Amino acid sequence: MKGISVLSFGATRGLWEGESAEDFQRMMGYAEHLDAYVVVANAYKRHGLKPRRLSPRMEAIPTDACNPLHSLLRMFQIGRTVLRSRKISLIQAQDPFFTGLVAMLLGKLFRLPV
Repeated sequence: MKGISVLSFGATRGLWEGESAEDFQRMMGYAEHLDAYVVVANAYKRHGLKPRRLSPRMEAIPTDACNPLHSLLRMFQIGRTVLRSRKISLIQAQDPFFTGLVAMLLGKLFRLPV
């Protein structure tokens, strides 16, 4: 699937748990088949997570929000910034409601498949 870049929204904080974490291994496996894989993860300030470049093809960005509503808004803002600065082929959401809403709105705004 080379030539495909994915912006993904979810709650995968396992990307910050180390290279042996199941989430880390699984998502790095996805990234091997893509040109770029950007994961925006629902995370709160209390988690203390910082953006990470996990490989040349994969980046993880926490929302660093105060509450769920703030996280939703941060997902939209971060996603919009990513879409304006990079060539993304597809937007993906881990669930149809919370992250799906953000993915759907950005998909319509940027005319990308979700």
